[in-house]
Amino acid sequence: MSGTTLSFQFSWLAAAVAAAAVAVSALLGWRSLRRERSGRLAAGWQCLRLFIVIMTASMLFRPELVRSAKRTEKPVLRLLVDRSGSMETRDMTGPDGSAISRSEWVRSALTSSIWIAAAKSFRVAESEFCGASTNDPGADRKTDLAAPLNEAAGETPAARCVVLISDGDWNAGASPASAASRLAARGVPVFCVAVGRDEFQPDIELADVSAPSFVFAEDRLAIPFTLRSRFQREIVTKVGLSGTGGESASRDVRVPPMSSVTDVFVVKPRREGRTVFTVSVPLESGEINAANNSISAAVDVRREKFKALIVETLPRWEYRFLRNALVRDPGV
Repeated sequence: MSGTTLSFQFSWLAAAVAAAAVAVSALLGWRSLRRERSGRLAAGWQCLRLFIVIMTASMLFRPELVRSAKRTEKPVLRLLVDRSGSMETRDMTGPDGSAISRSEWVRSALTSSIWIAAAKSFRVAESEFCGASTNDPGADRKTDLAAPLNEAAGETPAARCVVLISDGDWNAGASPASAASRLAARGVPVFCVAVGRDEFQPDIELADVSAPSFVFAEDRLAIPFTLRSRFQREIVTKVGLSGTGGESASRDVRVPPMSSVTDVFVVKPRREGRTVFTVSVPLESGEINAANNSISAAVDVRREKFKALIVETLPRWEYRFLRNALVRDPGV
């Protein structure tokens, strides 16, 4: 539905000036006609002059021809969601009290009643940015807030508002302030929603477990591991190792506050074939994230014998030394 109306901006000062101008023009025209006793032609000229004065005086009221059109479609609410690698940090609390990642919390929040109510009045256009879908291998470690805002600023028709959900400040691309200014110039407000915690959540994490891809059956296997603590106090815990072949070991580890410790397990595989070794640490008091408390690694246990051939032209003591060393090696 559309319509056209003529609007004026009324003020008493403009009305007084316009009335005085029209009155003076009409008085001067009337006196001119009486003095000269002119005919109809002169009277027509005086009326035209009075009309011009009236039209000029009406400009003081700033007349505008307003054409209104009623939209039949919903206004757009532009939703920009950060998908950088830091959004996978598990420092948020789920409905059941367990630890969830920031991206999981955002997905849960977008299904809340607030967004369901917003969808009734707006057409929610959601898009993601800073994900790993680009050709840049380090894109998931960068947060470029200006690019999605510039993209939203260039859209036609403009969105009613922009909601930006992110877990950090920009560390790539241009400053988002200029992009937000472009949106503000078009009358589009930008609302920012911060996700994540300001400090680390108390957590014990097995940051790394390194195991070789294969080992010989008679050799000892070294499995180094790194234990990282996000507690503000010293942690003393027991790290365990278990294998599908029946191997087991444990070590008491002391971790200083907000630091990491590296140690190693040395075990002897009990059977040949593929064996999965799991390094685990128990859940500490106050810790809610148990997903990073264990890491598994598969090792191929092989039984192979190397054959050595020593060729000497003359009997020497070096031959006897090499022979004795090779005989003591179970892999030869």
